[in-house]
Amino acid sequence: MSAVASGDVPLELAPAIDRAGLAERFKTTGRVHIPNVLKRAAAERLYKCLSQETKWTVTFNNGQHFLDVENMSQEERMKITLSVWQRAQNAFQYLFDNHRLSRTGEPYPDPAHYYATVVQFLNSPQVLSFVREITGLDEIAWADAQATLYRPGDLLTVHDDSTGGHRRLAAYVLNLTPA
Repeated sequence: MSAVASGDVPLELAPAIDRAGLAERFKTTGRVHIPNVLKRAAAERLYKCLSQETKWTVTFNNGQHFLDVENMSQEERMKITLSVWQRAQNAFQYLFDNHRLSRTGEPYPDPAHYYATVVQFLNSPQVLSFVREITGLDEIAWADAQATLYRPGDLLTVHDDSTGGHRRLAAYVLNLTPA
């Protein structure tokens, strides 16, 4: 990838991925887990970005209203958390920290930030081709992206991504925890 800032770590897929095996598993089950999908140095750099270079916003829903709140106090967060937990008894709910990278595959707003590299990588021909190959969904044209951070008490109830106006063909999660 050419958009990596000088001296920064490029994002790269790990070379030894069993694409045929993953495609067969996806075809059979409709989902697949790909351990170590990124090269180690890339995963470590992305983790550093998430843990040290991210401005988080609290995101949650209240019925059909989807809210992002910056600079929330601990008291406000506790009050919202209790409300979300109550609503989660009977309806789709979520509460976690969020940082939006791209809604429809558009570039990250700050081209100097490492997240610009992340968004470009996720929407690169290499990655989109990889995802099409695994899912069998040739119509996949772009990837949206958000970073999420779950703190104690945060939640995301069972859902199918039809909520919120998303028209996803497939969903993905990159789990980045060093342990």
